[in-house]
Amino acid sequence: MAAIGKVAASAVSATNEVNLGLATFNIDFSLVKVEAPVEYRGLRNALSRRRVENAEQGPLHRTARRLGALFESILPPIQTLAEAYGRRASDIAATGKLNRQGSSRDGPFASHVGFDGTSIYAAATSGSSAIAVHLLACLLARTWSGPEAIAIWVEIVKERKKDIEENTDPSQLQSLPARVAAQQEISRSDLAAWDASARAWLLSADEVQNFNLTQLRLIIKDSGLFVSSIGATYKSVIDVWTTAMKTLQDLILGKPQRISKGALLVGLSCWHIYPDLNIVGPLTHVRFNDELVDKGGIVTLGLQSATPGDDLGIRWSLSLSHLRYYGGPVTVTTSSGANGSRITMEELHMIALGAVFGAWGACITDPLLGARAVVVVRSLLGTKTDLELETRKPAFFLLWSAAKRLIECSSDTERQSNLCLIAFGRRRAQHFLLRPTDTLSPVFGFADPDVLWRAISPNKGISSTTIEEVENLRNFARRCGLAPGQSVIRFRLPNTPNHIFAYTTAIPVSQHQCKRDPEGNDESTGSHMCWVTDASKLNDRSLVPTSIAQILEYVDPAELVSHGGEVGIEFSWITAPESFRADPDQLSTDKGDRSLKFRHWIGKAGRSSLFRVDGRPFRSRLSDREIINIIEAHSSNFSNVADSFFEVSSRLRFSEVSIENEKDIGSEMVLSESLRSLADASSMYRQLSGATVSISIINVPMYGIGGLMWRLKKSLPAQFACIAMFETGSNDVDEKQLSSTMALSSGNSIYVANDLLQDPLKPNLYGLHGITRIVGNIGRPGVVMLAPPQAPLIRPDDPGSWRVINHINFDGSLENSFPETSLHLSFTEYEVPLSVPIGARDADVSIVETLISTHDRQSWVADLDILASLRSERMFRRLSPPRCKHEHDRPRPLMESPVTQIGRISRKDLVSVNSWEELLDPPAGLGVSSIGVVRAFDNWHARVATMSVSVQKGLRTVVLPTEPLCTVCGASKYVQMESFAQILIS
Repeated sequence: MAAIGKVAASAVSATNEVNLGLATFNIDFSLVKVEAPVEYRGLRNALSRRRVENAEQGPLHRTARRLGALFESILPPIQTLAEAYGRRASDIAATGKLNRQGSSRDGPFASHVGFDGTSIYAAATSGSSAIAVHLLACLLARTWSGPEAIAIWVEIVKERKKDIEENTDPSQLQSLPARVAAQQEISRSDLAAWDASARAWLLSADEVQNFNLTQLRLIIKDSGLFVSSIGATYKSVIDVWTTAMKTLQDLILGKPQRISKGALLVGLSCWHIYPDLNIVGPLTHVRFNDELVDKGGIVTLGLQSATPGDDLGIRWSLSLSHLRYYGGPVTVTTSSGANGSRITMEELHMIALGAVFGAWGACITDPLLGARAVVVVRSLLGTKTDLELETRKPAFFLLWSAAKRLIECSSDTERQSNLCLIAFGRRRAQHFLLRPTDTLSPVFGFADPDVLWRAISPNKGISSTTIEEVENLRNFARRCGLAPGQSVIRFRLPNTPNHIFAYTTAIPVSQHQCKRDPEGNDESTGSHMCWVTDASKLNDRSLVPTSIAQILEYVDPAELVSHGGEVGIEFSWITAPESFRADPDQLSTDKGDRSLKFRHWIGKAGRSSLFRVDGRPFRSRLSDREIINIIEAHSSNFSNVADSFFEVSSRLRFSEVSIENEKDIGSEMVLSESLRSLADASSMYRQLSGATVSISIINVPMYGIGGLMWRLKKSLPAQFACIAMFETGSNDVDEKQLSSTMALSSGNSIYVANDLLQDPLKPNLYGLHGITRIVGNIGRPGVVMLAPPQAPLIRPDDPGSWRVINHINFDGSLENSFPETSLHLSFTEYEVPLSVPIGARDADVSIVETLISTHDRQSWVADLDILASLRSERMFRRLSPPRCKHEHDRPRPLMESPVTQIGRISRKDLVSVNSWEELLDPPAGLGVSSIGVVRAFDNWHARVATMSVSVQKGLRTVVLPTEPLCTVCGASKYVQMESFAQILIS
């Protein structure tokens, strides 16, 4: 027995020694691929070939394997969750919005087209633990910015390795996998690419799941929950991650859950699985009817928000040690509310409308009423069409269209989402459109009663009777919400020798304030009173008909003391009637002087005008509801208002009379510039279908980028700089740094200069049409500018190619001799950060040296700088065939191809270029005795490639139309081309 024990002890010792040796041996198990679960096959089928290769055996696969192994031992079982997530991801990937593969129309970017689900499939081919790590990537990408998420990844990887080192026994077999995983290197760049892929997936999946996600975000907005109360970053992240996965797994299995923290809600928003919710306070049941969740899987939670419009959201604070190079940990806090970090341009307009409402202050009592106020002000523009309004007044059009969308929302969910955006703009976007010191006249100045009265007064040249003037003033006073004792109307009595003034109430007063009935009882009905200064007129109802006043009284002219001239803008009433003396505090304390002072408010001082009691509490601003009521009631008076109110200048000067002082003038101009800049950017984004922007753009003052439209129309670099600004929410990229930029990759979008995606003959539409958005990315974090090298390489001449170079005379036939020519995209190792916050480790914007190369079959020919070639002085670019003016001539002139016509008028020989070898070693005597004709008919890839190579070789190049042209037109059009050309691209 003792011998047996010695043998067993020896065996154990030998095993431990082997284990120790294996643990210290660096095994790269990340190259191993496992079979992906069947639920992920739909996802794989929708991915591009390049992304599948990366997911199965490329860098992202290695990252997924290493991260999965590193965290495997602390993960809960999630098989059911992993299966459900695979089904949901496959369903999302199969939708028409995402399921697009690259094609020839995408040129060199074809292999990068399509949604980025690489990290998902990399995880699926790396085991269930890697799927869990992908879920964490989505959770962090949803909650934190790119640099913050990368810093979190670096920290938790470091802490996990430290945890393994300190808490596992190297002599134990069960510790071996964790210790081997801890030895694997996972670089910061690996983690950045991992985060970027998950971030891009969320952008695409959110678009497909927009309805459910919006509904969930509206609930999250009112939750007021903390994600985690744990202070240490590593422990907090692990707790949130594992808690969310375990809870959702139980829900999918049909087990109800009650939550008091926000971890699950964050997980639901980024994993796109939606169990039904029971919301307590007040009790509401939200049904998603998600087929992935078994019956009974219901979440119960309470809402904490007590103030409508608050955006408490789900809050999470972490201390990040790896965010900056120098200094202590940086504490960062995030809140996931109703609005995601990415919004559409139309949603940004809604935020801008909210910011304007905030600047207008208390006169906007309700966002929907504020929107109606903006819409009714549109009636001041008469019958102008929407297109004319957008062209002439783009700033106002932006606000008006946002207000109109808010009013016309098709569903309660859409309306509530827009109201959240409005509230967000009021709270958080105060400096998006205005400087901190700016103040605005509310509602374009129409909250000022004087301004609004001028707008609704009858047009010049239209006379009105005294009765009409008084009635208009009374209607205005009533709609302004004036009390009976606050104002009086002064008007001239008609047909009197001295044009005697009379005074009447603006708001009816109770008769008991004026008279009693014969029995001495108080009268309680409201009536209008009138006071005349000529007693002889008291019984003349032709001067003061009952429609003006039911009660006439005499007032001694000496009681009325005018200030400021014969018809002054102020007067005192020595012994004011009781209806005006309702507030004794407004009367003089001197018993001998019981007077009230009245100050002119609106109307014509020399005719009919409204005076208010001076010194009595008085609202100088109308509310949104009052403005709406007044404008709608007087809309018939607006036919000619546009000239005087909206045509003052080309800027957003809504009303020349709304500018009360120099400060207001500056504020109105700042608002004008800001909205105009936003409208200009919006015009460009209208061409970028499906593009979103960072909600952080509200931190960039729009008034600081004036003249944007002029720059956008003039410069392609300005367009890329503008996109970078809206992608990052910072204005740190100088367009001068982007002079050679040809594309921009960010999130799930590649923004490409059109010239890289079309035949070189097509118009070089810079302006607002110079960039196309492609769904896809290049797999790098942040905003990446793609720029060619300064001197692209061309394959050297091969002396042995003389056997295949013929340079035969051109026979006039238009053929495609370059059918195997293709365009490809690749990257060198050169990368320069363009926008890095001081001390930060990760760049928001970088520029990457990018090669667009052309291949003939599998053989590299050259690297291209297409944009530079098109701008070169060696390039003669005819934008389109000249319009034929002889199509109705009889007989009609002969129609021939441009190259045939050039051959007929030229004294030089036309030599065919039928291969790359014949272009790289061009015909002799070019431009002197011969002209080379590249035959690449109807093949835009080959035409753009041969054009670029020809120019880069220093040859004067002309790209010709492929359509036939009448010989009469051609005779005059192609003489100049012929004298210039060394190479013709046919």
